[in-house]
Amino acid sequence: MINRHRWIRPYAWSDVLPWTIYLALNAFFVWYPDGSMETAARRSGLLALTNVCFTYACPSISLLGDILGAKLRICRQLHHAAGFMACVESVLHVLLKWTTKGNIQLGERRMVYGVVAASCRLALMIESIPIVRRLVHPIFFLSHYILAISAGWALGMHLPRNPSGPWYLVYPTIGLFASTCLAAIGIVFYRNGFLGKTMEQGHNRTAG
Repeated sequence: MINRHRWIRPYAWSDVLPWTIYLALNAFFVWYPDGSMETAARRSGLLALTNVCFTYACPSISLLGDILGAKLRICRQLHHAAGFMACVESVLHVLLKWTTKGNIQLGERRMVYGVVAASCRLALMIESIPIVRRLVHPIFFLSHYILAISAGWALGMHLPRNPSGPWYLVYPTIGLFASTCLAAIGIVFYRNGFLGKTMEQGHNRTAG
């Protein structure tokens, strides 16, 4: 019993079907209808960025559950699924680009930043494996945030600066993250009474 779930988290069979559908849909959109390597490389990058949007939607999974009114277990599963697919598709994007271009020139800044972003995402996935997480447990959350910020920064440096770049996926994510951060600050103020006194005084004036 002690060594159970060393490599994967506890799960129920009802969790397998949604994961299978999610993986199948991502694989479908990468390779269909045009299964060429160049198209698959571009699509895997866009899908990785799409999955990343959910992982950066909120600074804390528990806060996301509070805002959505969802169970923490469901929010964790969504975060794990989106993070896993973002990692797989980021690595696939780099490998396919490497295959189609022959090699990745270290002089190409965008390519180097793409490799850095994919490496950070791979490190995020590896440290989330239960047996690895136990080893790095004292610094897990700190390292998780550092790797996530590093991956986001490298991704921003990797994206093309022209208007046709996929920035339409980045800006909503930044706006959503900023909104949830403001919501978190408001919740902290409210629960600690910073807003309560003002609201109570206004209520007393109205009642008087």
